[in-house]
Amino acid sequence: MRSFPCSTALLTLVTLAIGCNTVDPSECFPNTSGGFGGSTQLPIGARVGATTGGLGAPPPRRPLDYGDPPNPCIMPPTPCIGKCLDAYEAAAGQCGLIASQTQRRTCQDEAHANYKICDAACKKSDDCKEACKKKCDNIHDICHAACTKKDPTSSCHAKCNDEYGACLKQCDQKCGGT
Repeated sequence: MRSFPCSTALLTLVTLAIGCNTVDPSECFPNTSGGFGGSTQLPIGARVGATTGGLGAPPPRRPLDYGDPPNPCIMPPTPCIGKCLDAYEAAAGQCGLIASQTQRRTCQDEAHANYKICDAACKKSDDCKEACKKKCDNIHDICHAACTKKDPTSSCHAKCNDEYGACLKQCDQKCGGT
């Protein structure tokens, strides 16, 4: 009789241990290796447990036919980085028209170098804006807390919101607007 509750308890613990180690395909982890996918986040459940051996559905005929939901681990580029990518694609397109392989390669290398410079400037600007925005958020929260304690009128809260907007505008000027 005693072995039954012990074996049930052991089975429960094993089930919990297995359940806690399962992989959810929507979870992400930072890819610090810089390898596959660069330094972006990767889905940890990608292709886990894939057991089908068939070819599956035929591939889409055009890129717009792709109907799967977007990968939750891939963040869209900021507007600044989007401009860098657009400029890079335009330059690379012009490089592709060059007949000489060495000149085409030189053009492509220059286009990529310009993209990297632009990307680094965007990231520096984004970091500056994030730090400045956190400072504005802190000032805004302190202002609203003071209004709630001392002057709960709507005019006090409106003043806080105006100061917050001015602070964010200063961040854009200080860090470079996009």
